[in-house]
Amino acid sequence: FPLDSLKTRLQSGVGFRQAGGFRSIYRGVGVTAIGAIPASAIFFCTYERMKERHGSVLLASITGEMAASSVRVPVDIVKQRLQSGLARNFAESLQTLWATPGRHIFTVFRISAARDVVHSGLQYPLYEHLKCMAAERSRCESPEDLPVWMSATCGSAAGSASAWATTPLDLLRTRLNLRSGGSSSSILQEVRELARSEGGLPGKLRSLFAGAGCRCAWMGLGGFIFLGSFELVRKQLRGASRGSSA
Repeated sequence: FPLDSLKTRLQSGVGFRQAGGFRSIYRGVGVTAIGAIPASAIFFCTYERMKERHGSVLLASITGEMAASSVRVPVDIVKQRLQSGLARNFAESLQTLWATPGRHIFTVFRISAARDVVHSGLQYPLYEHLKCMAAERSRCESPEDLPVWMSATCGSAAGSASAWATTPLDLLRTRLNLRSGGSSSSILQEVRELARSEGGLPGKLRSLFAGAGCRCAWMGLGGFIFLGSFELVRKQLRGASRGSSA
């Protein structure tokens, strides 16, 4: 979570120090923990169902992310306003969310869905591909037979790579999330502001990939834990199912 807080402050647009620097890096951790449970449940239920029904990892990941965004968007707005110091506590952050125009929340939903869809569209096919490669090198009969730690490592690599590629979309989402009170902004307005960044092309690229290092580390660690836990639970369920059928 500290990496996510640092990433938000690097992307805030007001400067890392003014957004909080290294102070109170666990602000917002409570709302994140509360929101992660239903969002993860919605994602994986949708992902597995779509994968079994249509046989497409890409379609399953995109559908899962769209469904999970219904929970993630309001949670992320509250979390990032706490992380950047725009709200002093959870109650105040909820008040600013309530005061945010509906059209702005819908704009945030669109950019969040776009980021998550692109991220999952890269991460999960890459994850499955890396598992197939690892299974072939390890001489396993199928990717499902890989040790959990090896599947988790594939998840970490896929998460880091897709996190770096989607950092510009994540930056836009952060800037929109930090529009406080009754203020509103369009995606195009935020893009224009980024285009006015100083330093020519190198400066603009640095601005677009602000916080990329923290995001890659965070998503790599998250991919290891998240997908490793998923594979562990799936192995246990399959083992229990085989045991009962025997």
